[in-house]
Amino acid sequence: SVFGSLWNLSWAWQAHRGNSILLAVIAIVGLTILICAIRIYKKNAGSPCPATPESKRSDRYFHLINVGQWIVIFIVANVLINLGKAEWVVMSVIFIVGLHFIPMARLFNYAPHYALGVVIMLWSVSYPELANGPADPIGASGMGLLLWSGAVYALHSKTPSVQLTV
Repeated sequence: SVFGSLWNLSWAWQAHRGNSILLAVIAIVGLTILICAIRIYKKNAGSPCPATPESKRSDRYFHLINVGQWIVIFIVANVLINLGKAEWVVMSVIFIVGLHFIPMARLFNYAPHYALGVVIMLWSVSYPELANGPADPIGASGMGLLLWSGAVYALHSKTPSVQLTV
């Protein structure tokens, strides 16, 4: 919800000069998804589970995947900027974020993350051809909508998420 909102706010700011009504709509949609997620979390959260070796391992992998994602984003963005290809940074970030969903799917035994990751990666390599190049704000909008879609699907999904199957 939050990252989808940030991507959509970026698109609105770039493509529509920060239209306040559009920004408000995006904020309302993002907050609605977030509130629904918090309600489901509170409803399903029982007493705290004791830390097990598996949960500690899962947490460690989760953090490693996310830190790795940000390190790769930092390196790729700097390489592209130094090569004079800064317009490709957003497309690359979208691709890397999509790629990070693949190990997350396995980590949490949540197959929809495989699909979301693949769709995001496909979006990242296709929107530059469909729009006005890799710097077109539509890339951010598509990414935001895909993340929101993944969040809404997860809120309505009957698929349980298991902490670790690595």
